Amino acid sequence: MWCSPPAEASRLLHLTQAEFEQALQSMFGDRLGTLHCIGERHIFPLSMHAGPLLLTPRAVAIGNAAQTLHPVAGQGLNLGLRDAAQLSQALAPWLACPDTDPQPSLARFARSRRPDRWLTAGVTDILPRVFATQNPLVEHACGLALLALDLLPPLRAPLARQLLQGLRI
Repeated sequence: MWCSPPAEASRLLHLTQAEFEQALQSMFGDRLGTLHCIGERHIFPLSMHAGPLLLTPRAVAIGNAAQTLHPVAGQGLNLGLRDAAQLSQALAPWLACPDTDPQPSLARFARSRRPDRWLTAGVTDILPRVFATQNPLVEHACGLALLALDLLPPLRAPLARQLLQGLRI
């Protein structure tokens, strides 16, 4: 996935295969060796959407069916995995007694997931916006913040915990 402004995305889409591969290699570097494209290129506008988890009294949406996020550090995947793990925990009592109504368990699940979903959606929405301001002062501040996270584990640990484990309440 290559995130870029709409005009740049259109330009990249219309490059020849060789031109695109050269541009991709130039942007990514040689960390993984020579890159080659297989398959067609597509443009998908980025948007944030976080719909309701509880779709009906007996149906929930999790992962990408429940929300779309900016592709920052795999947070959509992490959020979907947390949804699945907590849904399995929420349904454990119902699975022990499947003749009962699962709706109360599903409603509790949806309520309990709301804070983590909104925080993760907010973080994945604001980070790309801040880093793409093209304001030199903001760009330098972002660079210093990344350097601080790299050099100071006590600052890095809470962020890493949030990104990996989500909001715990």
